[in-house]
Amino acid sequence: MRHRKNVCAATLVGALAIGIGACGGSGGDAVVMRVGSHAITKATVDHWASVVRRGGAFTAFRGEPVEGTPRTRAVALLITSEWLIGEAEREGLPISEQAIQDALAERTRGEAGAEFRKRLLATGQTVAGFELELRAELALEAVRRELERRSRITPAQVAAFYQSNRSAFAEVPEARVVDIIERLPSAPAATALVKRIGSGKRFTRLAYHKRIVLSSGVLNGPASKKAVDYAIFAARPGVVSRPMRLSNGWAVFVVRKIVPARGQSFAKAHDAVAASLEEERKREVEDAFKREFRSGWTARTSCAVGYVAPGCVQYHGRLGAHEDPFFEG
Repeated sequence: MRHRKNVCAATLVGALAIGIGACGGSGGDAVVMRVGSHAITKATVDHWASVVRRGGAFTAFRGEPVEGTPRTRAVALLITSEWLIGEAEREGLPISEQAIQDALAERTRGEAGAEFRKRLLATGQTVAGFELELRAELALEAVRRELERRSRITPAQVAAFYQSNRSAFAEVPEARVVDIIERLPSAPAATALVKRIGSGKRFTRLAYHKRIVLSSGVLNGPASKKAVDYAIFAARPGVVSRPMRLSNGWAVFVVRKIVPARGQSFAKAHDAVAASLEEERKREVEDAFKREFRSGWTARTSCAVGYVAPGCVQYHGRLGAHEDPFFEG
């Protein structure tokens, strides 16, 4: 007997390299999946496959189920549940038995309780099975709350961002008053005209007078017009531009006046600054978490031949909404 145990132990050590140990037996107690330190047996997968086949898995929060056999869907469901429960524990947010019982009581109160019992009977689901899904759902909520906490920003961060980016929160954007001569037949003709009239009063008499505001709209339109607009906001006042091509010919211009932007006060800009910072911080936190969550748990999830499904390290496809609770489509 001791020899058999030693053989099993050695086998399990070797099996960890491929994820599945063979010492659980060959029947229902055979281990067919490992998620972290948790072993899942053939009997457990078979039960969930039967429940899935009869529509008894309460999986609304997971998105649409994966395509495939009931076994594949059951494996994916069990993997996701283990990932969420394990992640909540890793974050120091374990779901208590009291929280499970409170959630169960809430969802089976009154008429809902009778419907719940009917569904269990019709699908072969157990209360323990439903509690597993509840635990996973509560774990997902706990992890999401933790991500929200990490994404919060402080008043000091808002103030510092405002001071460093005041020009981005202009109440009145920068404007430039320009004299522009258009419809010239060629670049040499434009150059010759400028040599003849100079940049002063004679130029102004021949020019159109425009006030252009620096905004997102001013730099839209045809490429030639955008090039002129960019040049206007890069030009030095009082200096005639080089000839520039427009759709109706060539043009030259002189910037006569720069009207500086008038910035918003911190009080007025506060909400916009905070929203911008929060959005950026939330994206950074969530992106980093999702990469670590998916890669870390996939690496710790191994499935035997015949039980490979999304989430297993042996699976090479993408995870969808049903298998990845943080899936965004």
